Amino acid sequence: MKDRASLIKIAVDNGVYDINEIRGSYNQYKNGGYKPSASIRKTITNWEGSSMKTNRSFEAEARDFNGVLPKGALQKLTQQQLDGLYSYSYNVGSGNFKSRVVPILTKYLAGEASTQDVQKAMWASGDTRLRGLARRRAAERRMFGSSPSPTIAKSATIPVIMQDPNPSSLIYEEAPEIPPLKFSEGITTPDIPNSEELDIEDTIDDTNNSKPDYGSIEQLSNILDMIHTSRSPREININI
Repeated sequence: MKDRASLIKIAVDNGVYDINEIRGSYNQYKNGGYKPSASIRKTITNWEGSSMKTNRSFEAEARDFNGVLPKGALQKLTQQQLDGLYSYSYNVGSGNFKSRVVPILTKYLAGEASTQDVQKAMWASGDTRLRGLARRRAAERRMFGSSPSPTIAKSATIPVIMQDPNPSSLIYEEAPEIPPLKFSEGITTPDIPNSEELDIEDTIDDTNNSKPDYGSIEQLSNILDMIHTSRSPREININI
């Protein structure tokens, strides 16, 4: 009874006045709805710091969080994705979570929105002014983006290309006729005389290949003697 009263108070504080919605949230949590993991509890405690002394309990927030989750969220989202959403809801309140994120999250679960769409909806006015909140938002968005979108699982089908096994059903097109090339048109070649027409005697000049004429053997011998005499000193006798 005390839990019910606490849940009603939390719901009213966050703008939920429908008794059926409040009852559904209580029953969902009681029957095994979302429960924050130990890791997200520790992370939120570090983020909140000393304000945890006056904050709501994790259990109370979890009941409120379960009350605004769209249908199918517990079945399609992972624990880490739910932890990211829960941390955001704990920080901004389930009322803001319901108005900002739940509409996009509902489309996401139906395959009509992307992961980035949900992440963009997870914002707060102080995100751009406070570094701590900016880091927290980035971490919460990463947690939600840790798993592929349900739309990917739906569209991940491999197309099958069927081929007609009957070759006669294939249509073959004739290749266009290519006109023959005519190399003789418009091409002139220089006249090259053949080897019979060349005058070899007129084209070869042997004037530079002539050998020196040293004359007779006797003249050559005299020349060598003169060279030898000039290189060998002679003894001169002078009589006084």
